[in-house]
Amino acid sequence: MKIQYEGFTQLRCFDIMIMLKVIYVARINKSAEVLAIIGKRKVVSQAEITSNRELLNLFTGARAKPARRIIDTAALLTKQGFLSTGTMDDGETIYKITERGLTHLHQYRTTRYSVPKTGDWHGEWYLVSFEVPEARKATRNNLILQLKRQGFVNYMKGLWAIPYNPTEFIDSLRQRLDLEHEIRIITAAKLDDDAGLRKHFGL
Repeated sequence: MKIQYEGFTQLRCFDIMIMLKVIYVARINKSAEVLAIIGKRKVVSQAEITSNRELLNLFTGARAKPARRIIDTAALLTKQGFLSTGTMDDGETIYKITERGLTHLHQYRTTRYSVPKTGDWHGEWYLVSFEVPEARKATRNNLILQLKRQGFVNYMKGLWAIPYNPTEFIDSLRQRLDLEHEIRIITAAKLDDDAGLRKHFGL
């Protein structure tokens, strides 16, 4: 099958799939993905990460060979303090994620998902409420920070509003912040005095 589209002539479906894959990979934080693979185990050898199919696919398309890029990325993560390295008896390099690396990985996983802000608005508001105990104040502050970054507005005390469906984003927060039962989503067909919200979101 061949198509013509704005300057692209005779592109096959296979070519388009490759282009989309490159665009998708470019949006992924490759360093964080390498960190995540290493973080799954206590210690990982260089041979293991350079033969990992997920990482090889992620780094495909670069000028340097994927394995070389993986090694370079691991070296950068080590320099940043996210990994520590050692040497096996046979001279092979091994990697271990550090506490700093675990913190960085947690932050990446928390912010990886986002609220989709496309499509027509159907008049519904999504309100997020939560009850996080004082003993977990740091987690509560992180939750509020993530809501603000996604564009939520503090409609009233304890309620954060947005006109876009945040279900997937909130599900990711529940998992990453270990707040499975503390966060609630409320869908409202109408809100009193929502003129300010409509103006804020350009609706």
